[in-house]
Amino acid sequence: MKKCKIIMVAALVVGITMGVFAIGAGAQIKSGIGVKAGYFMTGDEELKEMWGGGIAFGADYLFLLTPSYGIDVGVDYFSQVSEGITLTIMPITGSFIYAPGGGNLYLGAGAGYYTAQVSGEGEQPAQMDSLLTEPEVEIQSALGYHALIGIALGPFFIEGKYSTAKIEEWGVDVGGISVFGGVRL
Repeated sequence: MKKCKIIMVAALVVGITMGVFAIGAGAQIKSGIGVKAGYFMTGDEELKEMWGGGIAFGADYLFLLTPSYGIDVGVDYFSQVSEGITLTIMPITGSFIYAPGGGNLYLGAGAGYYTAQVSGEGEQPAQMDSLLTEPEVEIQSALGYHALIGIALGPFFIEGKYSTAKIEEWGVDVGGISVFGGVRL
């Protein structure tokens, strides 16, 4: 938990610093392919106790319709191993993006298809007791929603996202909080 707080504070400091410099530079978000890396922490307490959070990766394509409005389609990837069991979460999302005044700060909201996989051998969370059976891999998916905020400076960006996606079969929410830094080509 302390590690996550440090990463989030560092991301905010860098984001605010980039924002201050970008205001003077007249920067704005740009269309293109983005690659990003960061930290993901699941919002579900049961999953958080077992797997916590960890490094996540992603890629997206942002298409600006006007300087202030755009559409973003992307995929993220998170995988963590704990007690011999691997949890992998991979959302495919679409977002509507709004950049007030066509600037470098942007807001977004959207929906996605969240796929989660649990595999391996070991003791699993109590509410997921019957999850792993032969062949020791279980894959489930759910529709989910998210909100995001980001700041761009030239080709670089920092983005924070809150997501929620409840997998009814497991009784867990595979969404959470992610903080990414990346570059848009």
